[in-house]
Amino acid sequence: MADQNSHEVKAYESLFKSKKTQKIQRAIQEAQERYKKAQQPSKNWFLYVAAAVIILLFSTLVFNKKSPTNEDLFAAYLQKTDLMSLVDRGKYDSIFSIAQTSFDNQEYDQVVNSLSQFIDSINNGNAYIYLAISQMKLENYSNAEETLNKLISSDLLDSQKGYWYKSLLYLKSNQLEKTKVELQRIVDSSFYKFEEAKELLKEIK
Repeated sequence: MADQNSHEVKAYESLFKSKKTQKIQRAIQEAQERYKKAQQPSKNWFLYVAAAVIILLFSTLVFNKKSPTNEDLFAAYLQKTDLMSLVDRGKYDSIFSIAQTSFDNQEYDQVVNSLSQFIDSINNGNAYIYLAISQMKLENYSNAEETLNKLISSDLLDSQKGYWYKSLLYLKSNQLEKTKVELQRIVDSSFYKFEEAKELLKEIK
């Protein structure tokens, strides 16, 4: 019985070592490797996907970029304008202090209440500007225009600033043709903020 088992073991060993068996094993291994490669994406495939994602993101940024609204432009260009402090330690200092604090706190109705009743007797260009901006913020556009016209027609050193704020007024109230007229006037006459006026003209065309 032991001799029979020994002969069988030797027969199996001989079979496993035969060239035919080894050839079959190699064929099986090659088939397995080909299958694994077929299941894995190639490096080129990853590159194609990455390129497609980049193009998609770029297209989304380009085509979804919204043009600034008139309100956006108004806010941006108003921010570029440095407002002088109202406080001047003069006759109307207490009124100016209240108006300044109210303006800083965005309480524009309080600014209007503080300045409008004294504006004709206050000889201060900044008072006109603060009042006009507050009226714009409250969307009292006709009142703001009247305030700026008073500034422009005055003999104050700040009178030409009225044209700049008037252009912003027309921009905020969506009167683009009037905005362009005022901006062009500023550019042609090299008035206050004429460089910003050039920029803004390009933005609204």
